[in-house]
Amino acid sequence: MPSWLNDNLAAWADSQIRMALTDVPPGFRPLLEGGLEPGGRFDRTRMPALMAAAWFSDRTVRAAA
Repeated sequence: MPSWLNDNLAAWADSQIRMALTDVPPGFRPLLEGGLEPGGRFDRTRMPALMAAAWFSDRTVRAAA
C-alpha cells in the first residue's frame, strides 16, 4: 500500500471513491466500499477501489460528452 494513499491524499482518495459510489452499478459497490474501510499496512483493497472509481468516473464523463 503506498503510504501517500493513507497519509497525504487519504481525504482525496476517500472523496473519489465516495463520488463514484453514487453512480456505480451494484456489482462495483463491494469493491468501492471495501476501499473505504480501514485496513492494515498490507491491505491492498484501497488501491483497486481507487482505480475502479477513477475508471468509472472517466467512463461516466465520456458518456456524458
